[in-house]
Amino acid sequence: MTNKPFQKIGIVGSGRMGEDIFYHLNDFEYSLVWVFRRQDIRGKAVEKFNKKMRRMHKAGALDDKTLKQKNENTLMTLNQEDLSDCDLIIEAIVEDAEIKSGLFRSLDQVVNRDCVFVSNSSSIKPSRICPNSERRRRFAGLHFFFPARFNGLIEINGTNACSYQTIDALKTFAEAIEKKPLVLSEEGTFILNKIIVYSQAPAFWTLKEKVLSIK
Repeated sequence: MTNKPFQKIGIVGSGRMGEDIFYHLNDFEYSLVWVFRRQDIRGKAVEKFNKKMRRMHKAGALDDKTLKQKNENTLMTLNQEDLSDCDLIIEAIVEDAEIKSGLFRSLDQVVNRDCVFVSNSSSIKPSRICPNSERRRRFAGLHFFFPARFNGLIEINGTNACSYQTIDALKTFAEAIEKKPLVLSEEGTFILNKIIVYSQAPAFWTLKEKVLSIK
């Protein structure tokens, strides 16, 4: 793999995480394709992006050349077909295995065969939502933590079918976007979420036993 295995990145999902991932990646030199499910959501996102770029340009955070590159290398669209030549696609839609599976099956039909698919899911194992195709070698979990800009960790959750080359490419990508990759087997996925749950449990029992109030 090269030092920059991915050049063009697609993001599917316009909720809090999808937007957060988009703006974090926008700080780096990637071509970005952001896919929306509704025109009204897309319209608001385009307006927000343009306003932010103008503000940064006016403040001197972006020079003319960089502003031009950001605009030329950013596509906000309703069409999944615009993802066809991406190197990496990041899914960040609703936490529903059936909906995610349907999305990946659909993408598998229109996106080039070498593209890597990843899910930002924080609870659904990647093997449950991977298309039943040769894409399995290039499919993994890539779990950003909110807010993506400020949280330095990222979980890479591979499956038994995922290739070593894919994992290595995702590790390189994580480091390129200034994240520390935590590579986990599927049996050990979402370890940080599990730690949080374990730490919350004593607080729940303390409340239930009326030792302390919520306040």
